Amino acid sequence: MKVLIVFYSRTGNTRRAAQAVADELRAAGCEVAVEELVDRKNRRGLRVWSAGVKDATLKHTTEIDPVGADVAAFDVVVAGTPLWAGTVVPAVRTFLKTHRDDIGQVAFFCTMLGLPDNRSFGAMAKVCGRKPLARMALIDHHISHNDPDKFLSRTGRFVRTIIEARGSDNAARERPAPVS
Repeated sequence: MKVLIVFYSRTGNTRRAAQAVADELRAAGCEVAVEELVDRKNRRGLRVWSAGVKDATLKHTTEIDPVGADVAAFDVVVAGTPLWAGTVVPAVRTFLKTHRDDIGQVAFFCTMLGLPDNRSFGAMAKVCGRKPLARMALIDHHISHNDPDKFLSRTGRFVRTIIEARGSDNAARERPAPVS
């Protein structure tokens, strides 16, 4: 199975999560490409970050650098986002919206400061028009401390769910029907 992992990371936690997912997928025998989304709008610093939170809350898109991979060439696209004000960041929203016709199957993960809020996964599914094979919410503290019970074991379960969902799906080779 060919898997593309795309993510945006401001602090590095989502990047670490994406790398852990990539490592698990490779260990399972998958061909994996990883692309970090680059938001052309400056999101560094507290004042600028708060404007980013406003953009996320208002469901704005942003200008991102193009990804190097041919999105349509992958069986599954795994999209990762930090949550800002409980929602998807503009760079990930832009990617999903831009490539919605190229994406076959998807899986989503998010990183956050506090308790998981699964509404973000619904927002991601709506933007790209696909139901996810798997979803994973991670707390930043568990990622930064490499907590094996709360972080590494969850990435393993996430990857197993993706692989099992692909294997049990009779139409795995076809593009799924869009989510309405």
